Amino acid sequence: MRSPNFGLPGLDGEFYSFHERVRGNRTLLFLSSGLDQKTDSIITALDSARRDFEALATDVLAVVSGTVEEVAVSAAAREATELPFQIFADVKGKILQGFREMLRDSTSTPISLVLDANQRVLMRIDADNGAGEYVDSTIAYLKSVPQPSDRHVLGNSAPVLLVLNVIEPELCSALIHRWQTMGHEEGKVQSVLDGRDHERVAFEGKRRLDHYIQDQALTRELGLRVVRRLAPEIEKAYRFEGFRLDPFLIGCYQAERKDFFRPHRDNLSPTNADRMFALSINLNAEEYDGGDLRFPEYGPHLYRPGTGAALVFSCSLIHEALPVTRGRRFVLLNFMRDVRPPGAPRTGRPAGGA
Repeated sequence: MRSPNFGLPGLDGEFYSFHERVRGNRTLLFLSSGLDQKTDSIITALDSARRDFEALATDVLAVVSGTVEEVAVSAAAREATELPFQIFADVKGKILQGFREMLRDSTSTPISLVLDANQRVLMRIDADNGAGEYVDSTIAYLKSVPQPSDRHVLGNSAPVLLVLNVIEPELCSALIHRWQTMGHEEGKVQSVLDGRDHERVAFEGKRRLDHYIQDQALTRELGLRVVRRLAPEIEKAYRFEGFRLDPFLIGCYQAERKDFFRPHRDNLSPTNADRMFALSINLNAEEYDGGDLRFPEYGPHLYRPGTGAALVFSCSLIHEALPVTRGRRFVLLNFMRDVRPPGAPRTGRPAGGA
């Protein structure tokens, strides 16, 4: 899940938004229900470890329930004259309560969340013991999670969105097992003949075996992941919200069949003209060769999301799935269809919002 934005006063009384204060690093977000000795000791310990967090490219932010004057006492009790990180005063306690509801937490202890560079929750670390032990365990966790190192200088790239950890590995395996045990059929394409849509098997353009998910409970489970983990990213990146999903399907490209999908667009037929974005979630990225996605309008680059990661792209883009040369590629597929009336704006939020 991704941390929501919020706006609160800092210790100087000025209002700041959370998204305004993050800088593209990992973030340790500390939340406490009020100023007490434990909270003050944790803030002091976080200050003492500032160089460790800087070395780990991790910013620290704190939210403490109380008025600006009440929360500022914590800063005044410390020897430092200037805090190295932002402290928000959660005047009405609503931000902390919102996070507790999001995490389904009913405790009264402080909450600490480690967020990735995209403000998605990586880990919750509770300060059940002493402040020093809490900081040490947080630093140890940050060291255990490697930072991306495969940096590239790009001169051209398709306008696609890659989102990690949309589906857990266990669910990926369960979906593959479902394809293997509950049947599948030849994937079809839609063609327009005499002004009407027709579905047909077309081996000259597409070879893939598909299993359509009919189970309503599983459909809701998958839809919830899209709404919570993908929809906020699509709104942020493309300023698009308001959609409905097609039925989910599990596709399999097999090397022994030389499966592929030739270059195509996904919204050219009348019944699919309202398709806005395609969702492609790899289920076993490490178990096959070939099978990568390519967007030839934007260069020869190949795209392969990791297991459980999603590739999201406009249905107007030409794309293809290259032949699988070893093993079998399993993928969860869906489309986001536009539900807005013709002429409606893309979002009701003002420009500049996330």
